[in-house]
Amino acid sequence: MHIEFLETQVKEIEQLINSHIKNNKDLHDKAMLLESIPAVGAKTQAIVLAFFRY
Repeated sequence: MHIEFLETQVKEIEQLINSHIKNNKDLHDKAMLLESIPAVGAKTQAIVLAFFRY
């Protein structure tokens, strides 16, 4: 039961992060550039953008 709660929380946070990137033009543009790199998905994009403080 606790694991299910945590999994739900992770999904909600991932949705918030993706929504933030989608709704911010600068972040969205940079995410699209990162997406052009093979094997770079949404999670990697978010990590790279956060690490380099976009």
